[in-house]
Amino acid sequence: MDVDALLHEIETYFRLSKERPKPVRVLDALLRVADRGRAHLLSWQEIGRLLLTDTGLVDLAGQFFMLTAVAHLETAALHAAKLFDTHRAAVSMTFFLNTIRDHGPQTFGSDELPAVERALTSTQRRIDSLQTALRQIRQKRNRDLAHLDARNIDLADDIQAVEAANVSLVFDAVDQIALEMGQSSRAFAQIARVSLEDTDDFIGPRGIQDLIYFARVAFQDPAVPSPSPRVEKIRDWDRHIRQVRSELSEEK
Repeated sequence: MDVDALLHEIETYFRLSKERPKPVRVLDALLRVADRGRAHLLSWQEIGRLLLTDTGLVDLAGQFFMLTAVAHLETAALHAAKLFDTHRAAVSMTFFLNTIRDHGPQTFGSDELPAVERALTSTQRRIDSLQTALRQIRQKRNRDLAHLDARNIDLADDIQAVEAANVSLVFDAVDQIALEMGQSSRAFAQIARVSLEDTDDFIGPRGIQDLIYFARVAFQDPAVPSPSPRVEKIRDWDRHIRQVRSELSEEK
């Protein structure tokens, strides 16, 4: 490998990236946030499936799996909130729309500008339709995730968990915004996204399933010794449950 040539290509890529029109660079940055958030949400979903299907494995390290799942979901919520941050200095979807309004005429050609303006209007409608979901996400972030609100020092019945459906709605809306913007202008269409959802052969979310597969094989293999009496009890119970299920299936 020619390291010098590779470093030169990387340097050229970053230089050309910085030379793109500001609206394109802003949308690209927001999509990177969305893709990272989506990756956390997908990881939460994969662990959630594990909690339902491999209870024996979960019992081995229940606290680890539960805390990891919650951490992924809360991190996804923080990324979703970041996309629609209302702080004046924040780079958000509102900031993106304002950037288009400020730089549109000098960024897009006369043949593209009408389509960009239509996409702009559609994006604003999508943002308006998200307000209920965003309100719940922001409340959780402001009262518990970003800092501990004074109202949360005592346990209360109005403490809310993160609603995964709301987080997913936000990322879905951003995907649609990116699609419409890409259809409106060649500059937006050239933004390259890296989604872990589409990289199962390397580092995609299915990696969790593959890891659990190998753990399950060892867990159910009687030739593999248990590291402690606690684990052996969990394996005994799992074998019992699988035997009962097998007998019930045969009766049907």
